[in-house]
Amino acid sequence: MTDKPDHLSEEDRKIWRAYIKNVNPLDENLDHTQDGPCSAPLETLPHESVITTPREPTLPHCTRPKRKRRYEASLDLHGLYQDEAYERLHRFIERQFQAQKKYLLIITGKGDYDLDRRTYSGVLYRKVPQWLGSLDLRSYIQSYSYASPNNGGPGALNVVLRQGKTPKSF
Repeated sequence: MTDKPDHLSEEDRKIWRAYIKNVNPLDENLDHTQDGPCSAPLETLPHESVITTPREPTLPHCTRPKRKRRYEASLDLHGLYQDEAYERLHRFIERQFQAQKKYLLIITGKGDYDLDRRTYSGVLYRKVPQWLGSLDLRSYIQSYSYASPNNGGPGALNVVLRQGKTPKSF
C-alpha cells in the first residue's frame, strides 16, 4: 500500500495514513485468487482475517460462487388494472403448476417512490405479494421473494412453485 496517493489533498492523505496504519497484509501462503468456497480449513486461517456478521461468517479473501437461476416462465403485469392482473396471475400460476414448472418471474413494476412512506407507490407492487400469499394461490407456491437487481429488483418477484400433481391443501 502506498502511503502517498497522488490525487489526494493533504487532509485526505492524513486520513489515509491513519486508515492504513492498522492494516495488515494478507497471508502470502493463502491463494487469494481462487473462486468458490475456501479450501483452507478455518483453523489454518489467521484469526484476524475472519470477519463475522450476525448472519454468517464472511472470509474476505474468498468469493462465493453465484448461483444463476433460470426462469422457466415469466409474466409481465405492467399497465394492467387490479382485476385483470389478478386473473392473469391466477391463470398463469395454475398453468405453470400443471406444466410442472418451478421457477417463475412475475414483473409488477414499482410505481413512483413515495418519499413520505419510503416505499414505492405501485398498486401491483403492493398487491401481488398479498395475492401470492392468499388462500387460493398459496397452495401452488413454495416461496416468493423480490428479484435480484439484474432481474428487476423490487419491481419483480421470484416465485418457486411446489412440485406435485395436485396443489397442497390448507
